[in-house]
Amino acid sequence: MVWSPLPWFLGACAVYYGFGPLLYHFGTPESVWYVNQFYPVGEEDLLRTNMLNAAGITLALLGYQVGMALFHRKMPVGRPKYDAVMMRRLLLVFLTIGIPIKYFLVLPYRLGLLGWILPGSIQYFSVFTSLAIIVMFFMVHNGERSYKIPLFLLITTELVIGLMSLSKLEVIVVLIMILLGIFLCTPKFYEFLAGGVLIGIIYIFFLSPFITFGRFAVRLEGIRSLGELSTSALEYAQEDRIDLFGQVPYVQGWWTRLNYANAQAFAMNSYDSGNPGDTYSLIPFTVVPRILYQEKPIMNRGPEFNELVTGSDHSASGAGLFGEAYWNGGWIYVILSCLYVGFVYAIFTVKSIQHISEWRLTYLPVVLIGIITGLRPDDWFAATFVGAFLQAIVLYLSIRYFVTPGLSYFPVFRNDRSGSPSLECKT
Repeated sequence: MVWSPLPWFLGACAVYYGFGPLLYHFGTPESVWYVNQFYPVGEEDLLRTNMLNAAGITLALLGYQVGMALFHRKMPVGRPKYDAVMMRRLLLVFLTIGIPIKYFLVLPYRLGLLGWILPGSIQYFSVFTSLAIIVMFFMVHNGERSYKIPLFLLITTELVIGLMSLSKLEVIVVLIMILLGIFLCTPKFYEFLAGGVLIGIIYIFFLSPFITFGRFAVRLEGIRSLGELSTSALEYAQEDRIDLFGQVPYVQGWWTRLNYANAQAFAMNSYDSGNPGDTYSLIPFTVVPRILYQEKPIMNRGPEFNELVTGSDHSASGAGLFGEAYWNGGWIYVILSCLYVGFVYAIFTVKSIQHISEWRLTYLPVVLIGIITGLRPDDWFAATFVGAFLQAIVLYLSIRYFVTPGLSYFPVFRNDRSGSPSLECKT
């Protein structure tokens, strides 16, 4: 189940919609004042948003149960055999696809060096370099010790690139890849849980504050050199923490970023007052690749939503899955959207468990899409829960009918007597 979206979804909901709103009763008065500057939340608003979240989570679980009842398959019996040749070929595929896209397209795009919009489907392929971390962990665990140094270098590079991009999600994905790689080799749940808690601590107390500091102190697009990154890290280490969050002392910035009650309250009150959102109108565009339709609208409406609430589009915010659904169509949309999300999670769960239990790591790109959708109940519906699912379907069919049969024609790395890998072409 660790490889399915559901535990990640429940964990993220616990943080964003359970722990986050506790700020209003257990946070400092300055923290409550700070979040109320975005949109004021009273006790009635807090009750309504909590009811919305409870209902949304319950409906998602109901949709999940329906999906599992329809698609559930028995777990395979027996331990599969490790295929060293297939793992080397898969590693080569991931790196061959991921490295050029990440370093020559995605990184320049995020740094604002490209004058055009890079399609999201192309951007996703950059994550193949992070997926290679899991494959290399698995290879080292199964006796291919020569990949230890490349694994360390790959992890270091991925973390540095994520920090330079000022992307919290990208850094978190790398950390999750490390966690999943270790878990695949030694599946001990309590160690996995401890690793997850450690990632949460890193996110709350270091990553999120540093990314926020970098976006304000350097530039929103990202950091363009290693020297600039090291300088930013030193400045951040020397910076007084109260200066990072509006020059207000005693503001618990790490907690304020976990609270979505104010954004949800605005969305609910806006719909009830006759001003519904229109972000669901983007759903039909998810089936159209941007490469075929250059006028395709931006699927992330964070700046527009922020402007509606605060009057400024210099930052991005959102109401999350449940709040956006209510904002667009009230309780009817909440019911339909959450049932759909749970159903999609069930499909991801069945396929993820099936392929990971048989060590078919070729399907890791599809498994990761499921995990990311589970991690993002705070994201936009069209892009995260419709567009990503369609992308996963296309990717799954491509892997099944083209990539898997074609792997037998890829060159492989073999270990010579010196212990270093060398390239060998064999089909």
